Amino acid sequence: MDDYNDQIHTKPDRALALLPNIFGHIGDNAYIEKGLFLDYGVNTHIGQIFLQILA
Repeated sequence: MDDYNDQIHTKPDRALALLPNIFGHIGDNAYIEKGLFLDYGVNTHIGQIFLQILA
């Protein structure tokens, strides 16, 4: 997740490619803003066109 958070604004393609390794399932066109923190991401399943902006 540190790599994801570090790269999402500077290298978004590389960061988004990390999401399948973080989550149990992630659908197409999912996007999560910088600030992602999880304990058990492998148990989290996200569908298509998911957008999460963290404040």
